Amino acid sequence: MAVGTGAISLQEVATELGLDSTTNLIACFNNANPAGFDPTYAIPDEQSLSEFRGYDLAAETLTTDPANLSTTILGALNGRSVTVTVTSNTSWNVINLDSATWLSFIPTSATGNGSFTITADTNLNPPPSRSARIRVVTSTLTSTLLIEQEGNA
Repeated sequence: MAVGTGAISLQEVATELGLDSTTNLIACFNNANPAGFDPTYAIPDEQSLSEFRGYDLAAETLTTDPANLSTTILGALNGRSVTVTVTSNTSWNVINLDSATWLSFIPTSATGNGSFTITADTNLNPPPSRSARIRVVTSTLTSTLLIEQEGNA
């Protein structure tokens, strides 16, 4: 791929690489063949293509611990809180997928490694348990937690 003196768009780069025109920059770099670049823009072998012109294209990361909150954890929760640890290298948000009014989260967003607290209201309903799905999201990744709380026996 030859780089001209005029501006080129991301869509043109994606098309040149044979990718869909809606492909993002990270995917373009991941699919590019360094041998296909104009030698004028060559970088030393010890550097990766992702370092071309100093771009930092580290892939987003996201994990949650615990991964799911089972009835054994939340069965006794009833009005108390549990903390979920988030390991990430980017900003993230907490989403209540089922709009469960019996759950609250603090904070609902952060950047980088951190945690959020889930508080469950007391479950006055008889068994069986109630459940809700919580999703932690970055711009490209998701982690869904199933939260279950036992009914009041």
